Amino acid sequence: MIVAKTDSTNLRIAYAADQVIFNWELNPQELRINGGPADRQHKPGFGSIPTGKFVSIRWLVTPKRQSIFVDGELRFEHDGDYAHISQPVSVFPAIDSTVTVKLVKVRELPEDSK
Repeated sequence: MIVAKTDSTNLRIAYAADQVIFNWELNPQELRINGGPADRQHKPGFGSIPTGKFVSIRWLVTPKRQSIFVDGELRFEHDGDYAHISQPVSVFPAIDSTVTVKLVKVRELPEDSK
């Protein structure tokens, strides 16, 4: 679970992708997926988040799928090989945005839910 906000554009997260971009500066409506098994599987109409307001992002990654929820709404889903993801979870800004992080909580899924 990630709870964060941006003052304008570019709330970016990384783990199962090099970056997932909300409020991308060139098209805030488009959810950008760069790197990882879902590289370039951008999703028009699913990238916008409110500015100046904390949102809850749940990024569920299993060996065969990733799902991204914002405030309980499914924004992205992809089937692929996620079994060997090894980078840390990160939250970061870009292009003059300010990102505030309230919470990052990571937990491993129980074996029976993978």
